[in-house]
Amino acid sequence: MPSSGDSGRWATLPGAGSSDSGDSGLAEAPSNRGAIGSLSATRARDTSAGTVACAAAIQPSPDGTSLTVKLGRLTLAIAHDPAAGLAHRVWPSSVVLASRALEEGGGAGLEGTWALELGCGPGLAGVAWAAAGARVILTDLEPCLPLAARSIQLSGVGARAIAVRLGWGEPGAVGVAGAAAAAAGWVDLPSCATNAAAAASAAAAAVPDLLLAADCVYDPALFAPLLATLAQFGRAGTHRVLLAHVRRWRIDRRFWAAARQEWEVVDVTRGGGEDGGDGGRRSSSHERGAQRLFELRWKGAQRLGTGRVGGCRKAV
Repeated sequence: MPSSGDSGRWATLPGAGSSDSGDSGLAEAPSNRGAIGSLSATRARDTSAGTVACAAAIQPSPDGTSLTVKLGRLTLAIAHDPAAGLAHRVWPSSVVLASRALEEGGGAGLEGTWALELGCGPGLAGVAWAAAGARVILTDLEPCLPLAARSIQLSGVGARAIAVRLGWGEPGAVGVAGAAAAAAGWVDLPSCATNAAAAASAAAAAVPDLLLAADCVYDPALFAPLLATLAQFGRAGTHRVLLAHVRRWRIDRRFWAAARQEWEVVDVTRGGGEDGGDGGRRSSSHERGAQRLFELRWKGAQRLGTGRVGGCRKAV
C-alpha cells in the first residue's frame, strides 16, 4: 500500500499526466484537480448511464481543517489536511461510496452490519457507513490514521468506528480485522470460545460482512497487493466488496481482468449488469473520468455457504 504523501494513494487524478491512449503511463505529477475542499455541492455524473445516486453538500470549516458533509439525513464532519498530501483529501469516489450507505439495508438500516474500509484516507465513506448504523473498521497506513480517527471523533461515531493500520498485500489481514473487532467488543467471543487461546483463535477467524474501497484502483504496482488482500477476506468468508471507481487509465482493465478470476463483478451504477451490463464491454471500459460503483461477489461463495454464530463466522 502506498504512502500518504503526494506520491501515495491519490497520485493519479482526473486530468493529471498522460492520456488514455496507451496501455501504460500514470500521472507524471500529482494534481489537485478533482479534490473536494472548497465546493458547496458535488454530484458524480456519468454521461453514458445517467447519474450515480449521490449528492452531497460540502462546506469547509473556516480554518480549513475539516469539511461538513451533508448526505441525505446524515451530517458528517470530516477532517482533512490538503497541505499534507493527496491522501489526506476527500475525493468524489468516497462521496459515491458514502452515499451508498443510505441505500443499504432498506428501512432496517445497517444495524448488525460489520464493514471494513480499505485505503480510507480521511475516512468519509467509513464514517458515513458508521453514521448509518454499521460497525466499521477504517484502515490505511499510519500517516492517514490520525486524520481518520479525527473524522470518527468529529462525526460522533466512536462507538461504531475505529481506525486501524492495514497494508495491502500483507499477510494476516483477516487476523488484524478480527483482533480489532474483538478489542472493540464487536465479536461475541464467549459463545465461540471457553478459554483465552480459543478466544484469540475465534477473534482471528471473525470476518467483516463486506469490504469498502473508494478510488483504490489506479496504480498497476498496487493491483496485485490489493487483489491479494481482497482474496484473503474472500477466502475467509467476506464475500462482498463495494468499490467506487473512476476510470483514468486503460491499464485499469488489468485489475478488473484479474479480479474477475475470483470475483463476480457487477456494475451497480448500470443497474446491476455483470461486467457493466454493456453488451460485452468490460467493467473497466466505461468512459474515462466517469464515476462507477461496483459490487464484487466472491465466486467461492457459490460453492460454500457461510453463516454467523455468536459473532463468529463458520461454514454451514
